[in-house]
Amino acid sequence: MVLTPNTWKIVLGKFMNCSSWLYPWVAVEPLMVMLYVCPTSNVCLGVVPSLAAHPLRRLHEAGVPVTVNSDCPPMFGSTLSDEIALLGGAMGLEAPAVDEIVTNGLRYAFDATVTA
Repeated sequence: MVLTPNTWKIVLGKFMNCSSWLYPWVAVEPLMVMLYVCPTSNVCLGVVPSLAAHPLRRLHEAGVPVTVNSDCPPMFGSTLSDEIALLGGAMGLEAPAVDEIVTNGLRYAFDATVTA
């Protein structure tokens, strides 16, 4: 986790299992938490039991900024393209939500106020 003037980036998947009552608290200024989410590795590592049970959708709908990422493609057999495809497939997100999550990756990657 990295604290910056405006945003925290959390790379640890375990945070995603927090109670949903906490989601609105992490999605507002001045705290604003952005989550790096790697769905395939989260399932492979047992952080979540399945893609269907993954909290990414709930987090996104609660206003928590999320990005989707591949963790270690050789280890988990998943590329960034595969992870993006899962958003609209197994995870059931609509195209506008997928677009927003992908855009978050670009937005936060190039935001000078956010560092990892």
